[in-house]
Amino acid sequence: MKINLGGTTQKKEFFPISFDSSTTSNFGECVPTFFQEVVAGSHLRIDLRSAVRFAPLTLPTFGMAYLHSYAFYHKFCDLWKPYNDFLARTPYSNGSGFSYVPTQVPSLPLSYLWFIVLCHSKWSLWKVTSGSVVNPASSPLNVGSYSVTPEAIHLPSAVKQFNDGLVRTLASVVLKSSPLSRPLATYLDNPSRSSNLVWSRSGSSSSPSTFVSADDPDAVTPAGSDFMLDISSENLYQMIDGNFTNEHISTGRRLLCLKLNNSGKFLRKIFMGLGYQLKNLDLSVPNVSMLPLFAFFKSYFSTFAPKRYIKYDQTFFGRVMTVVENTGNSLTDVLFSDTAFSKGGCPLAGFIDDLLSCFYTQDTDYYSSQIIGLVNDYGNDIDQRYISVDSEISPTVESVTSLVGNNSTPFVSFSEGLTHTQSQQNVLSRLTNFVNRRSLVGGKIADLLQSVFGISKQDVLDDDNPYIGSSVLDVDFSDVFSTAETAEGSLGEYAGRALGRGSDKFTVDCSSPGIVLAFSTVVPRTQKVQGVNPFLFHVSPSDYYNPQFDGITLLPTSKLSLYCVDSIADVQGAANFTRSFGNQSLFAEYKMRTQGILNGDLSLMSTKSSYDSFTMDQTIANYVAQDSTSEDGTVNFTLTSPNSARLSAGTMWRYIGRWLWLGNFDRIFLNTRQQYSTDYPDYADITWSSRDTHVTDDNLIVHNIVDLKINAPMLPLEDSYMTRDLEELRNGFGVRSQGE
Repeated sequence: MKINLGGTTQKKEFFPISFDSSTTSNFGECVPTFFQEVVAGSHLRIDLRSAVRFAPLTLPTFGMAYLHSYAFYHKFCDLWKPYNDFLARTPYSNGSGFSYVPTQVPSLPLSYLWFIVLCHSKWSLWKVTSGSVVNPASSPLNVGSYSVTPEAIHLPSAVKQFNDGLVRTLASVVLKSSPLSRPLATYLDNPSRSSNLVWSRSGSSSSPSTFVSADDPDAVTPAGSDFMLDISSENLYQMIDGNFTNEHISTGRRLLCLKLNNSGKFLRKIFMGLGYQLKNLDLSVPNVSMLPLFAFFKSYFSTFAPKRYIKYDQTFFGRVMTVVENTGNSLTDVLFSDTAFSKGGCPLAGFIDDLLSCFYTQDTDYYSSQIIGLVNDYGNDIDQRYISVDSEISPTVESVTSLVGNNSTPFVSFSEGLTHTQSQQNVLSRLTNFVNRRSLVGGKIADLLQSVFGISKQDVLDDDNPYIGSSVLDVDFSDVFSTAETAEGSLGEYAGRALGRGSDKFTVDCSSPGIVLAFSTVVPRTQKVQGVNPFLFHVSPSDYYNPQFDGITLLPTSKLSLYCVDSIADVQGAANFTRSFGNQSLFAEYKMRTQGILNGDLSLMSTKSSYDSFTMDQTIANYVAQDSTSEDGTVNFTLTSPNSARLSAGTMWRYIGRWLWLGNFDRIFLNTRQQYSTDYPDYADITWSSRDTHVTDDNLIVHNIVDLKINAPMLPLEDSYMTRDLEELRNGFGVRSQGE
């Protein structure tokens, strides 16, 4: 017989939801606009109206900029595989024989997010001499009065050097006991974090935080801070690790004043854009779901992450979720408690650096499409040997030096005693073709299977693509002309402004419970302008296009085609420029963009600092800063120029705004216009790091009006307050099951 189990299916009702989403940003930062949880069977229409304003410009620029917006729908069961068993309260198994009943989605306390963000700060310490809070019974507000003085304690040199005092203090407040035994605190405390970045090629990192003594003119004051933390002498003891017995710690309260640096601000923008708030709450307060954060990063990764050498499962986010799914451990345990979950000496707490990598990436061009060598299996060198090829011109060598010219074709040299048949040559050609395909498609499995095995992408890719749609909004630049003399400038001074408005609509049918989210980023139209046009290296017959050899191999390219500007003669050895930048397909310069033109005073070293705001070219700048002139006529100056030996092919060339040394697009703005700073002793480490320890104001303001029109099988709002009899709400639908 058949048994009617009854049902909970509701008629679809219309639910209009409208709200604003506003944020500041910097070029290239991918910031969430909103997220909305949806139920199964929902039809969602998104009307996104956006406006962009730029901070005042120093000069009217010829550059162009765009606001890109992207929308995604992620099923919960795709984000977290045990989700269906979680709802059904049934055991989940990944097929390995271990099973468990999931009881909650991956979640974290808000205080941990607070801790993560605040560890990326500029901070000062003050001693509280008096303080009181007035809380009238009839008032909804608290009013506090405090008096503070600069903290007299002198932190040990080790704390000053590594700035780990902040991590220790915050960890003692949030994590309570044994803070440095926890992977997250240990990871944040590590000054070489960037060596563990998944997408980092080289370089080291300074500490993510900067200590400034309270008696310093640049100290973070209570009024100038983003966060203030009332700490005790016990917390301060954790700050100096308890090992510096000569340091006297007086009893009493301290006020820790923190101002987020650009990395901390970026992390906060990601969290706030998804609705999280940063608050140090007691750990007894319920956790918050991390599924929206995973959905955001997965959306970013599928849109912008360079996937040639990495898959999502290899990122920290992917690895964290794999551990959570396979073990049943809570996200808190995986990230903060058990060091056994570390991979390769780096704890899974490195997911923070995944978030700091969420910058816009350009489509590949002549430079960013180059590769160092033929690789396979995500970074492992493949054993490909050419017969008797000089290693100095092999395209598989990381730094390629050609003894007969940088654009020479790698050749096969046959010795007199070597027997080499046509059949062997055919096999070698096929092997080369196969390796090249695997190398160039990288992690795009669908492209590889279609290219090599002829399998259709439809048979490989998921039917349910999380991508909904995208839109592009132009930002218009215009002049601002002053017709009256002002205190800042003379008559006729002019500057610039930028503004953009637009709207777009997306629709999505949600077959399963999940998350709909959108993120946006503002990017400039930019180009590289400092190299020699690759066509100028065409000096031999073999350099010119020949259809018989089109696409036959990969060739070493000249580093001079990327960068050929010297601030001072012979400042770098010629060997740095004879090495190849990377490997590019033969005749690729005919088929894609290479160099733009930046001419005249716009590019002369003596004048370009006055003109570089007129364009938004992606320049690796070289500057000369005159520091001082002594009485005897001695001129002291500082020269900043790229290290040509370190310029090599990689995915870094696709990122916009992620590194200060590559572009410095903030030069067009009045409040952040600055030359490359030479005040830092570890300048090379800072510029090659993805972390930005500077504290600057954001230059872009993005305002969104989000209109969601949801048609979903839920009770209408007017019936949701227990004012209708249950019998009236029954709709007659049920689930029929075959009974025994």
